[in-house]
Amino acid sequence: MVRDFIYVEDLADLCVRTLTRPRAGVYNAGSGVGVSINDIVGTIRRVVDQDGVPYMPTYTPGRACDVPRVVLDTTRAREAFDWEPRKPLPAGIRATWDWVKDAASPRG
Repeated sequence: MVRDFIYVEDLADLCVRTLTRPRAGVYNAGSGVGVSINDIVGTIRRVVDQDGVPYMPTYTPGRACDVPRVVLDTTRAREAFDWEPRKPLPAGIRATWDWVKDAASPRG
């Protein structure tokens, strides 16, 4: 399966832009790039391996309702709000992993 992923800060940036500009309509928020779930798993594995954390994904069969490919056309959002996602997927996964580690660490 292929999905369109976006880093949360890029999404937040778009949300702020929609609130500060006099526009109305429906806009897709995404990267405009499709990435397979297997590629995501590989990127996560590389990121957590750098910290010596074992990572063993569990694969399950797809569901009948799953759409095989979802990639968004973000042209309207890019043009209307002078916006584009900035954080590449591997950097977003690394930043998310760092946040998880920090949130899970004991505070003393």
